[in-house]
Amino acid sequence: MDEGIQYDYIVAEWITQAECAAYDYCVNTLQELLPQADVERMFKGVGLIIGGAFKETGGIMLAAASATVSWTGLGFFGMGAGIITASAGASDIQQGIEEFSLGWSGDNTTRTTNGLCDMLYSRNENIYHVSTGTSAMAGNLLTSYVNAAYSENIIRVGTTEKGIAEKAAWQANDAYQEAVTLKHQATSGVQLTSTPGKTTTILGRYGSDTGAIIEELGIPQNTNPSGNPGGFNLLNTPDNLFTELGADGFGNKYNKPFLDAAVNCGDEILMATPIIDENLYLSGSMELTGYGRDISIYWKMDMNM
Repeated sequence: MDEGIQYDYIVAEWITQAECAAYDYCVNTLQELLPQADVERMFKGVGLIIGGAFKETGGIMLAAASATVSWTGLGFFGMGAGIITASAGASDIQQGIEEFSLGWSGDNTTRTTNGLCDMLYSRNENIYHVSTGTSAMAGNLLTSYVNAAYSENIIRVGTTEKGIAEKAAWQANDAYQEAVTLKHQATSGVQLTSTPGKTTTILGRYGSDTGAIIEELGIPQNTNPSGNPGGFNLLNTPDNLFTELGADGFGNKYNKPFLDAAVNCGDEILMATPIIDENLYLSGSMELTGYGRDISIYWKMDMNM
C-alpha cells in the first residue's frame, strides 16, 4: 500500500475509533445516571429529531427554490422531491420522539414506525436516509437563493418568472377567485376590474387616475413592484427618482423593466387615462409625458410580440 494512502487510512481509522470511544463514554455515563433507561435508544431518538428538522427545513427550501422554475419539468420534479423530503423530516421527528420515549422507559424491544419509510421505501432505512438526506442537503444549500428570490419578489404566477407556490396560495384564497372592481372611475371610461388568477397592471397619468388608484389600493412607494395574482399592480416609485435620473434615465431604469415584466408575465393591462395627445405630450411641445412614454414602450413591445 502506498505510504500516503496508508497514512490517510490510519488517520481515518483513528478518528473513527476516537469518535466511537467518545460516544460510548457519553452513553455509558448517562446509562449509569439513568439505570432504568435505554440511553442508546434515547440518543437514537434525539438523532432522528435533529435529522428530521434538517430534512424538513431542507425539503421546504428545495420546494420553494424549485417553484421559481416551476414551468420546467425539473422544477416540478424538484418540488416533488422537496415535499417528500419535508414529509420525511416530519416522519423522522415523530419516530425520534417515539424512540426517545421508549428509551426513557427502558423499552428496547418495541418497534417504532416511520410512515414514509414504510410506505415509499419498504422499510429500507439506508436508501431512505441517503436519498432524503441528500435532498435535504441540497435544499439547505439553496436557502440563500430562496431568501433572495422571495425578498426581491421575483416569483410571479404562471410563466417564466412566476412561481407555482404563489399560484397555489392564490387558489387557496377565495377572496382572489372573484373579480374586484375599483371605486375609482377611470377617465378613459375603462372599468378597472381585476382578472382572477392574473395580475392586472394599470397605466395612466398620476394626476388624472393612477394617483387616486394608488391611494385606494394603499400601494407604498417602492422600486421593485411585483405581480399581484387576482389583483392590481402599479408603479409607484419615490418622488425624487425622476428628478435625479431625468426622463430618459427614469424610463430606462424603472418604466421599461416594469412594462417588460407585465407583458412577459401575461398581465392584463388597462389604460386608465384616455390615449389622446394632451395626455401623451407635454403642453405646447412634442416631448412625451410619463404616460406617453409608457404607451410608446408598450406599443413597441406589443408590435414585436
